[in-house]
Amino acid sequence: MPPTGRRPLTAPERGRLLADCIPCLFVLAGMVVLATVWSDLTAALAGRRTPFLLGAVLGLFLLVTGSIAVNRLRDVLAGVAVVEQDHLKRLWRPRRGSLGRDCYGSFEHLGTLRMSPSEFGRATTGFDLAQLHYAGGHTGRTVPVVFRVTYSPASKIAWSVVHV
Repeated sequence: MPPTGRRPLTAPERGRLLADCIPCLFVLAGMVVLATVWSDLTAALAGRRTPFLLGAVLGLFLLVTGSIAVNRLRDVLAGVAVVEQDHLKRLWRPRRGSLGRDCYGSFEHLGTLRMSPSEFGRATTGFDLAQLHYAGGHTGRTVPVVFRVTYSPASKIAWSVVHV
């Protein structure tokens, strides 16, 4: 479905996108310390260089957090959120490791979007009510439910999910 509109990112949305860049800065600082101070310190005290595996693991973390930061910065620099209508196929929360913060929705054309717990609750309510109303009490039968989704395209974060 083509975009139905765009709107500027709000200050809290920009703040969240920029806050997601902070882990990359910490890993980058760790790489700099490892390459300069730590390497010289271990060579002077123990007569050995820093293990290669430690640098390789930090480098891998830097790649992962760096790719996340680049996507967040792309959305901040664009300054707009896209508004589209799409069919919601599935909602879920990971069972472990998310501390109740990560929620996801799978949409027909938009793919998988991350959303806040409050938006997840709103989408769940709209999805469940539509299933009860339109499925006519038949268990196991699902009907397509249309939502208006406001999201950041590069980060794939849904800012607003409203049942249409």
